[in-house]
Amino acid sequence: RTGNELEMMPNPTYYGAKPFIDRIRVKSYPSVRAAWADLLRGNLDMLYEVGSDALASLEPSSSTKVFAFQRPYTLLVLLNVEKGPFRDRAFRRALNSAIDRPALIEEVLNGRGTPATGPISPLHWAFDPDVPHFAFEPREVAGSGAQSRFTILLVEPSHERMLLAVQRQLQSAGIGVTLEQVSVDEYQKRLESRDFDAILVDAVHGPTMVRPALWWHSRGPLNFGRYSSPAVDAGNNGTCHVTDQRGVERL
Repeated sequence: RTGNELEMMPNPTYYGAKPFIDRIRVKSYPSVRAAWADLLRGNLDMLYEVGSDALASLEPSSSTKVFAFQRPYTLLVLLNVEKGPFRDRAFRRALNSAIDRPALIEEVLNGRGTPATGPISPLHWAFDPDVPHFAFEPREVAGSGAQSRFTILLVEPSHERMLLAVQRQLQSAGIGVTLEQVSVDEYQKRLESRDFDAILVDAVHGPTMVRPALWWHSRGPLNFGRYSSPAVDAGNNGTCHVTDQRGVERL
């Protein structure tokens, strides 16, 4: 490993056939757009992921080939339930009902995606489409004072279109949303200090049930919004344990 690059080479003593690839260099980028730009310059052979705004220019290109697949991730607006109006469960539910998820997928992701109707991935084998789930029920949800406005933090520029679309939908419900672009360092600092109203995260929610537990269990290491529910904790049933790099059990 050197800086932001990792070089992988074959094992010369491997018992099987010699691989036809001599080496693989993996390079990390500060944003999806930066990686996409390097691909267009011819500095990359393969890009693992591109933002939806890049597909329109990549698909017609004769020098690139796009392979689409569905990731077990959820674009999630995480609310800080320790902040004013978000303590009110009815208000949080009203915000959910103001979001038209299929419309967001069509408008921002060009139809590539599946609506996240709950904390369980629709791709999970135990997902039941018949249980109660989030549904678009447009109505005026704005309250008075602080309830009518909040700020969403954004760190990944390629998610800006999604947040702008969410902003428009919430404005239609009477909720004023301000978007705040922050650096990665500032983002991490604000998460740790819980100095935010809401944040947009690209959250892993599959393929196993361990991933949702990290976000929604009251002691989950990724539960930055401090959501807490005895029923959710009981659903975990004490079977999921996570140990951080220091060997401290977190969940």
